[in-house]
Amino acid sequence: MISLEELVEEISRFEAIISEWEESQRCVAIGLKRAIEDLHKEALTRLIKSVKQESLSALRNAVQDEVVYGVLLYHELVKSPTLPLQQRTRMHTDKHR
Repeated sequence: MISLEELVEEISRFEAIISEWEESQRCVAIGLKRAIEDLHKEALTRLIKSVKQESLSALRNAVQDEVVYGVLLYHELVKSPTLPLQQRTRMHTDKHR
């Protein structure tokens, strides 16, 4: 499986490329990114509500995965992590705030 760190590094590479574009092009890319993030946040919110009603333990189990947790944290759908998990997700959250 691909790690959270590898996924964040890939995003960072694309952000570096986009940072060199003209402002109008950057605005389009940023708008697209926001629209995709809004879609993902809404889908995740609905998924969490559905799973929570059926199986809270399944949801807690899923959140133990650092990639799942990192994405939910990015979208502010979970509370800030405890110290050990915070260390694993710090790179992700720092680069995307």
